[in-house]
Amino acid sequence: MVKQYCAVCHTDAAMNGGLSPRHYDAAKRDPPLAAVILSKLNAGAMGAAGNGVPDKASQEAWFASTKEQAAGAEEWFVSREEGVVSARHR
Repeated sequence: MVKQYCAVCHTDAAMNGGLSPRHYDAAKRDPPLAAVILSKLNAGAMGAAGNGVPDKASQEAWFASTKEQAAGAEEWFVSREEGVVSARHR
């Protein structure tokens, strides 16, 4: 879902918002990136590319799994330097 609904605009080349979830792998924990994605889902950013949105059940499952992935994100420091978002463990 990240590739279909997020990485359409947030590409490696464009780096919109300073990030690219193009290589996001839900099977690997990446709390800082998951927290950013979760904040966008909470803000209603899904569908901004005009690709529509998944059905309600899929949205809820995506939200729940991303919330789980984001656990521990407060232990990370996220910074924007030179237009690039980077994360470091505190």
